[in-house]
Amino acid sequence: MKTITQIQKRATWLEDTYHANRITNQNKVDRYYRDNFDVPHVKAPYTIIRQGTGRELVDTPASHIVTAHPQVSVEATGGSDAALERARKVGSLLNHWADYIGMQNPNPYQEGIKKLLRRGEKWIQIVHNPEFSEEEPFQDDIPVLFALLDPMVVFGSPNERNGVPDYIVVSYKKHYQAVQSKYEHWANPKNRDENDKYANWLEYWGSYKVKRKGKEKTVHIRYFEADGQPILETTGSTEKNPEYGIQPNLLGFVPFVHAYSGYGDRTASGAPEDLAVSRLQPHMGKLLEETEVASYIASQLKIHAIGKVKIKIKDPEFIDAAKNADYDFSVGAKNYEVTPQYEFEESLGVEPGPAVFAHLSNIKSDIQRVNPPIMQGIGSGSSGRQEDIYTKHALAQYESVINNSSTAWAIAFGLALRVLKNETYGLLPLSTKAISIKKGQRVSEAITVKDEDIDNFRCTLQLKAADPIEDKAQAYTGMAMWQARAIDHKTMLVKYHGYTPDEADDTIANTDLEWMIKEDPDFVKAVTSAVKEKMGIQDTSQMAQLGQEGAVFGQQGKEGGSPRQGNVKNPQAALEQADMLMASRTSRRPPGLGG
Repeated sequence: MKTITQIQKRATWLEDTYHANRITNQNKVDRYYRDNFDVPHVKAPYTIIRQGTGRELVDTPASHIVTAHPQVSVEATGGSDAALERARKVGSLLNHWADYIGMQNPNPYQEGIKKLLRRGEKWIQIVHNPEFSEEEPFQDDIPVLFALLDPMVVFGSPNERNGVPDYIVVSYKKHYQAVQSKYEHWANPKNRDENDKYANWLEYWGSYKVKRKGKEKTVHIRYFEADGQPILETTGSTEKNPEYGIQPNLLGFVPFVHAYSGYGDRTASGAPEDLAVSRLQPHMGKLLEETEVASYIASQLKIHAIGKVKIKIKDPEFIDAAKNADYDFSVGAKNYEVTPQYEFEESLGVEPGPAVFAHLSNIKSDIQRVNPPIMQGIGSGSSGRQEDIYTKHALAQYESVINNSSTAWAIAFGLALRVLKNETYGLLPLSTKAISIKKGQRVSEAITVKDEDIDNFRCTLQLKAADPIEDKAQAYTGMAMWQARAIDHKTMLVKYHGYTPDEADDTIANTDLEWMIKEDPDFVKAVTSAVKEKMGIQDTSQMAQLGQEGAVFGQQGKEGGSPRQGNVKNPQAALEQADMLMASRTSRRPPGLGG
C-alpha cells in the first residue's frame, strides 16, 4: 500500500537528489540553445553579438533525419493466411496512427528528435483519448494519444524496462484556472489569482506489490495533486484517509516511454546526468569562443568605422582663468572673453588583423564538422556524389538519436495496442480508416480490428529519412540477393527497397501480370485482337490475305449491293497510285532562290 506521504517523499527525493544534477546541466545547456548564455570577457565598449549557432545544431538535423511518412511493420505470429491477415490489419491500423500523428503541428516526430538533441532525452506519454468517437466529425481520429513532455519536468525511477519506468513523477507549474476548469472541486488552497497564478502540479504513476491468497500481485496506481491538495476523487474514502486521492491505474502499466540521445554513457552510479547528454553539451566551449571572437571583431570594426574626435585646449593656464572668470551681468556692463587655441585629436581605433579573422574561421570550421553546411542547403561546390558522401557522414553522427527515437515510438505503439485490448475502455471491435495500397496508390479504406486480431504487441517503426547512398546500395544488394534466389521477392522489396508489406504485395501482383503478358504470345495475340475488334480495325492477317487473292466479286457490300470496283483493297494498286502521285510533282526549290 502507498500513502500520500510516501508518494510526496519519493517525489522530493527524485527532484531534489536523484535528478538534481541532470536538471542543472539541462538548464545550463538550454541557455546555449536559446543563445542567452553569459559572455563574461566581452565588456564595454564592446558589444555581445549573438550567433544563434546552438539552435542551428539542434533544429537543422531534426529537419533532415526524420521522414515525413514513418512506416510501421508488424510481424505475423505464424505463417497461416489468418495470421498474415491479422498482421496486415494491425499494421494498417498502426500506419494510419503514424500518419495521423505526423499531421499534428508541431510534428511530434521532429519534436522528439529536438528534445533528444536539446535535452539529451525524451518522454512519450500514452493517453487514452476520452473524446474518441466514430460519430464525431473527425472520423480519422485515433483512440490513443501520444504526448511529448519536456524532460525537465519528468522524473523517472532509477530502474526502467525497455524505456518504461517502474514509477514516475511529473512536476511543474500549472495555471490555476487550468486546474479549476478541469477539476471543479479543487479548493485552490493557496488562493491563486492573476498576481500569483501558477499552482504546483504533481503527478505520480507507479505500483506496489500485495499478496492475495498466497500469490503476489501488482497493483498499479496514480495520484495527482495541485498545491498539495489531492485532485482525483476516491470512492468510499475521506480526506483524512492517507490513501485519499490515490486511484487505481486502469491502464495496467506506467504510460510513459523514455529514450536517451545516445551521446552519454551509463556509469557505475547510474546517474541520469551521465546518460542525458545533449548534442550541445560537448560544444559549449566552442560556442562561447565563437561568440567572444565574433563580438570582438564586430565591435572593433564599428569603432574603426565610426571613429572618435577629441578636442583639447592647448593653453592649460587659460582653463583655470576660464573657470575663475568673474562675469558682470549688471546693466551696461561688458564682458570680454579671449578665445583659446584648440587642438583636434582623431582616434580611429585599430582594424582587426588577419589572425583574428583566421581564428574565427577555424572556430566555425570546427563547429561545421558537427553541422556541415550541406545540411543547411549550402552546396560544397563539388560533385553530387561527394555531397552525398558529406551528407551521409553528417547523418551518421545522429544514428543513435534516430534509432533510439524509433525504438521509443515502437514501444509506445505496442503499449497503445494494450490500451485497445483493455476491456475497461471497450474500444474493440474498432472500425477506423487505414491506409492500404490499391493498384499502386495509397487508399484510405475502412477496416475493423477485433480483439483476436491483436495477437502481438511488438512492432518496428522506420523513422529515418531517406539516405541516397545507403538506399542505392541497399537496393543493389537486395536485387542481387533476389536474383541469386537468396531471398524472396517480397523480402527484397520490404527490407531493401523500403516498401510496406501492402505496397510489396501490390507491386508483386502488378509485375507478375506484366511479365505474364509480355512472355505469353497467345495472350498478347488475344488481347491485340480484342482491342482491334473494339476499335473497328480489321485484322492485319485478313488484310494481307485479301491483298494476295484479290477482290471476291458478288459478295454483299457494307452499304448493300456488290462492292464497287474502286473500293477493292489491293495493296499493289495502292503502291502504284503512290508512285504516280510522286512522279507528277516537281522538286521544291530552296527558299530565297526565286523563279
